[in-house]
Amino acid sequence: MKASESNRTVFRLYLAMIKKNMGYFAMYFGIFIGMALIFSNTQSSQAEKLFQAARVTIPVIDRDQSEASKALTEFLAQDNDVYAFAGDEAELNRGLYYREMDYILTIPAGFGASLEPEGAQDVQLEVVKVPDSTAGYYIDADIEQFLMRYRAYLTAGFSAQEAGEHTLALQGSVGAVQIETGTQNLATRPNWAYSLNYLPYLYLSVFIYCISFVLKAFRDRHVEDRLRASPIPARTQALQGFQAFALVFAAIWLLSLLIPLLAKGADFYTSPHLGWILLNAFVFMLVAASIGFLIGNLAHSDVVISALTNVVGLGMCFLGGVFVPPELQSESVQKISRFLPSWWYVRIVDLVSVRQGALSAADTRIIGESLLIQLAFAVAIFALTLFLLQQKGRKS
Repeated sequence: MKASESNRTVFRLYLAMIKKNMGYFAMYFGIFIGMALIFSNTQSSQAEKLFQAARVTIPVIDRDQSEASKALTEFLAQDNDVYAFAGDEAELNRGLYYREMDYILTIPAGFGASLEPEGAQDVQLEVVKVPDSTAGYYIDADIEQFLMRYRAYLTAGFSAQEAGEHTLALQGSVGAVQIETGTQNLATRPNWAYSLNYLPYLYLSVFIYCISFVLKAFRDRHVEDRLRASPIPARTQALQGFQAFALVFAAIWLLSLLIPLLAKGADFYTSPHLGWILLNAFVFMLVAASIGFLIGNLAHSDVVISALTNVVGLGMCFLGGVFVPPELQSESVQKISRFLPSWWYVRIVDLVSVRQGALSAADTRIIGESLLIQLAFAVAIFALTLFLLQQKGRKS
């Protein structure tokens, strides 16, 4: 064997072990691509419907048959599917259980008379709704709005019929609403932003598996003895191992950048902020690699590696804003999320994806800050891994 070939033995051995575990990498890569495509298409379509009103099915049992009850029924029918109901209670319960109806309104006798300024008794509406449903709260608010306006017209001296007509006229006069988004427009957020948000899950899962199983194989007693007996210096062995991992990491990084193309996000490659996006993905890849090296040097069994991969990958992604947007998290969760590198990665993606033009000085400062914090995580975890290896070497 030539000296040059001998010097590359460890490098080829690392590549052979990586190739042996290629099935795990392909599995996680496939899972990630599927998730990215499903969520990017789903969320991008939902973003355009965030402010669209939904119609609620409301059966009304009107036992009053007054001007007020008719006006209330017509008021609710403007934005919902309202119909008069004459069935029995069993049918109502069945419809509510199977979500065929969302809100059941019963208007008792004497309801209209109780709204008059001289009304002697207060007759309450009877309501049955899905517990803690959003639609139920909205319909309650609509009814309160109707009663407040209707009573105001009666107090002003209008008749019951006139009060109903004026209240319905107010409901029909809905002004145009325009949402000012400034430099951010979530409704037009590109598809590639949703797919890139899930890259931390891919990097963490694949890198932890890749590094942990390869390092576990090299910790085998027979392999360690052969490497110690070889003429290749330990520093050269470590360098060749690093080169093998770097080759795989670069391949995964490049492949991951093709995912926006699959998610109908070809405009990703013409984004004015492409450089920042690539740098952000590369920096988080270093973070994932550092976590992989730490777990790879601590875990000693396949079960522990699998468990840590799922716990670290899913936990960091859920808390770090990858699966659940940061704006939907509680304030206490967001405080904890800031201690996770995935939160800072998502922060950059969310920022650059909604910027249509050049970045401001404040934007650049936020991006630089987020990148430095991710690098600090990577350096700290690498340093901890080297410290643990040093302590382990001294003991052995």
